Amino acid sequence: MATFKETFLNIFIFIKYSASEILREKRVCVYWGTGVVELKCSRCGLCCHDTEMLLSSRDIARIEALGYKREEFVVITPDGFRQLRNVDGKCFFFRGECMVYDSRPEGCVYYPVILNFDGKTCIVDEECPNHHTLTKKEIRESCKKLKKLYREIVKEAKGT
Repeated sequence: MATFKETFLNIFIFIKYSASEILREKRVCVYWGTGVVELKCSRCGLCCHDTEMLLSSRDIARIEALGYKREEFVVITPDGFRQLRNVDGKCFFFRGECMVYDSRPEGCVYYPVILNFDGKTCIVDEECPNHHTLTKKEIRESCKKLKKLYREIVKEAKGT
């Protein structure tokens, strides 16, 4: 049985988006590295609000290859991390939909699986209305990849 929060978020999506958009909703398979992460994504954009998404060098290069300039979409944090710029409380690339969806940062691909503040454990962000579509296996696989990505980003931030 759905929780109150899940029901509320699903109603929110239905009200915010037309029925035809919801009917077009499909399972999105994302291929990164050796595994597949499958999430039923409605592309509601809730994950694009007030993002603190860290970026790897590979993320930046991939997005720059699309013609964007690093200065447009990257912010350097005080501790040296590169993260996505927010404009008016939304990701730089979110304009009703993600403008770089097929080339989005690797951390965005694994969402709603996110690293806890300790950087060692993963949690599923229940703010995502479709968080329940991931299997335990997919969560474990995403977590393993997120930890590897986080180690890479930390090394880049430290310049090692």
